[in-house]
Amino acid sequence: GGQGEGKGGGKKEKKARAFDWSNSYRRQVALQFSYVGWDHMGFASQESTENTVEEHLFKAMFKTCLLENKDRACYSRCARTDKGVSAMCNVVSIRLRSKRTKGLGVVPPEGPHEMSEECKDRAYWLGREVGEEHCGCTDEDLEEELPYVSMINSVLPPTIRVIAWCPVIPSFNARFACRARRYHYFFVRGDLDVSSMREAAKLLVGEHDFRHLCKVDPSKPNMTFVRRILRFDIGPAPGSSLQGSNINDTFVMDVEASAFLWHQVRAMAAVLMSCGRGDITPSQVGSIVDLSQCKAKPHYMIATDDALVLHSVLFPNDLVRFRPEFAAHARTNSVVEGMCAQQCARAALVRGMLEGMQQREVSVTSKDKPRHKKGQAAASAAGSGEEPPQDRHGSSRVLFSEIARDKVIAFAPVAAGSVVVFHDGHGG
Repeated sequence: GGQGEGKGGGKKEKKARAFDWSNSYRRQVALQFSYVGWDHMGFASQESTENTVEEHLFKAMFKTCLLENKDRACYSRCARTDKGVSAMCNVVSIRLRSKRTKGLGVVPPEGPHEMSEECKDRAYWLGREVGEEHCGCTDEDLEEELPYVSMINSVLPPTIRVIAWCPVIPSFNARFACRARRYHYFFVRGDLDVSSMREAAKLLVGEHDFRHLCKVDPSKPNMTFVRRILRFDIGPAPGSSLQGSNINDTFVMDVEASAFLWHQVRAMAAVLMSCGRGDITPSQVGSIVDLSQCKAKPHYMIATDDALVLHSVLFPNDLVRFRPEFAAHARTNSVVEGMCAQQCARAALVRGMLEGMQQREVSVTSKDKPRHKKGQAAASAAGSGEEPPQDRHGSSRVLFSEIARDKVIAFAPVAAGSVVVFHDGHGG
């Protein structure tokens, strides 16, 4: 016979015994999690790939026997992010296996196992007052339960980490119960005028039609483009130590709204950076959300995805109360520290390459006409203000770092989001 059959053959593989869900209690919980999205194809599940954050979460819950199937998951997500976008804090609501037989969010084996239709309606949540029926969880609700965070994290990739969980009412909808979403977009100062960017950002606060600052979804022809920006600030990134006007200083755009359109944050970031470079004025940025002034969508390159992160999502305190458990949180902190150390090392490597390039002598011809930084001159003409001597071919050798930055920019390719072109003269 074949290998593994009969006496003396190899060990036969044991069939995994199917988990018996017939007597299992379930519990509606909210999971709070973070992820670095650079290597994932977005948050939401897709037919074309399994490498999405949502698909990794589902696979982890199936593998740990916390979830029977998606049909009985009573699942809702607070926010879906695009390919390359990260999240410091996102939230989903899902019905997982529980060792409790009573308590907040606990559902008996017989069900019900589906979310009511009214709870899928945004108006139901916006019009509902938070009161006693929305009782938040207590310390007792968190006791004697399965270690959801440790179980799920044990089979997730390190780029995705569950931070905390809490029980919620069985009808809880993570999408519609959310009151606000907050995004951060990181950028390096470079040659940007941050003051002009702040002035322009303030003009986007309030309720406006953002159809020119988003990607239109053709599958939703009747959708509204009106959104309310609750606040929009630009300041130094957390942990950054600003050194005057250092071009390597890191800043962050901090924007909060009840909801956003597809690619809206990256579109706003693009036009604000264009304003920072002086391509358009703050008033022109404001005109983009005024359809009486800007009737056609301006042409611009959307800002990159890897600098965008979903910073936080806000719920009424009575509905959701997350409190990370110490041991699980310490393990997660260790994983994230490791990723941070790796990225810091990579950044130092690239910074070293950049500094090395800036200290190289370059050959400059007369047609380039380099202009030195104020108060500087080439080493061969130090302090004299004279042009460096030329060789017999009409070329000068100059330290690259001594050439005026505006001259360097003139020869560099245009960065994404740096040019906004208005059509038919609108937005002037």
